[in-house]
Amino acid sequence: QAPACMPAAIELTPSPRSCFATLSPWHWLLLTAIALTPTLAAVIALGTAHRLHRSAAERESRASEASARRAQLVKTLDDAQIAEARIRLRVSVPTFALGWALFVFCEDIFSHVCSLVGPSASVPAPMLIPAAAAPILVLLSCRPTDRVAIRCACLFLVARELYEASSSLHYVLSEELVAARAAGWDECSSYHFSVPATKAVLALYHGLFYASSLRLSARPALQRLWLGLRCYFVINALLRLLPKYALAVHFGCSSDGPAYSVLALVYFYGFGLLFSLPLTAQNRGRVHNLLGGAGLDERARRTSAVAALFGRDGFRSTRSRVIDAVSRFKAVRLSALSTAVLGDSAASEDERALLDSHAEQASLGGVDAFISHSWGDDAEAKYRAIEQWSQAFAQAHGRTPLLWLDKACVDQRDIERSLRGLPIFIGGCNHFVVLAGSTYLQ
Repeated sequence: QAPACMPAAIELTPSPRSCFATLSPWHWLLLTAIALTPTLAAVIALGTAHRLHRSAAERESRASEASARRAQLVKTLDDAQIAEARIRLRVSVPTFALGWALFVFCEDIFSHVCSLVGPSASVPAPMLIPAAAAPILVLLSCRPTDRVAIRCACLFLVARELYEASSSLHYVLSEELVAARAAGWDECSSYHFSVPATKAVLALYHGLFYASSLRLSARPALQRLWLGLRCYFVINALLRLLPKYALAVHFGCSSDGPAYSVLALVYFYGFGLLFSLPLTAQNRGRVHNLLGGAGLDERARRTSAVAALFGRDGFRSTRSRVIDAVSRFKAVRLSALSTAVLGDSAASEDERALLDSHAEQASLGGVDAFISHSWGDDAEAKYRAIEQWSQAFAQAHGRTPLLWLDKACVDQRDIERSLRGLPIFIGGCNHFVVLAGSTYLQ
């Protein structure tokens, strides 16, 4: 004879009483306000920052520059910041706004409001399809060089997982623990206790994984977030969805949770993988170019990429940041380089001290060549190419050239800050020398 907790059949569809029937117009108004608030705040913040930046630029434009090249760099970067702000308003803000709106109306916030109004109400399974796109759109709003957007997306994902963990733990302790004790921890009560407990553990794990990207620079952090999101769909499907259905069949218990049925979770994790897997770095770049490049000429698109690399530093003006970058502008002679220096991006303490002793403080226009290369190419071939270029330069100008090489000229104690000045360093060199080996374009 079947246990008392065993229903006649396993229910795979949500409760007939939908969340839509339980919410009043005031609840919909509350959800709309929650959905619109971050977008309005982002637009206001971007507009305020742009106005303050422009006013600072106008005040400083009347100040005399130390050199014509620095003045030209400041003007170019100011124009680039404007083009970059336009692209951000076209790409980042709308994509994030859509992802946040889907999160509010289709996922946790919506289900939580429903549970407060009608505890027995459930979210219709098809709503989990757009819900799966919510975190994907939030990450898609981030460009690889946009440090602020990437950090905001990371905090969003961490907060999302912490919310899932806390709500699941609350449900376990307030409902399932009491029910399990009352039922004497029989098979069904133990099963219903383990399902939200598993959800809470997985949510804490994914939250910690997302949080670990905060210590990384922009591009690696974004790659880690995308990896974590894809793993989120796979791990939950394997460790939450499949065991939930299999154990329900084995014990003969209802497989539906407090808000989502098994069918709803199939929609969520299945479509989450379907949406996220095609969005490789290359395809994300195509989407950004398609959305952000419309209506902008080729020069504006190129300068916006420079502005994204240059980034923003609060409300500091472009001129003050150019001055800071120029103070970090250094160069070396060929005599400071060797195949060992060009063979590995990591430098030992002794090698770093030796390179620092050879590095000279440089001025804009005072460096002869910016050396662009790939660490994957042969070190000896790269050194011979630099040597040949330097000899040709010395014959033409009667002196050895000053060279900018990343390993020798970037402050290894503050790499991220130094790399923000990369557009300045390139603009301060008279030639751009590419060592185009076999891995340079990879």
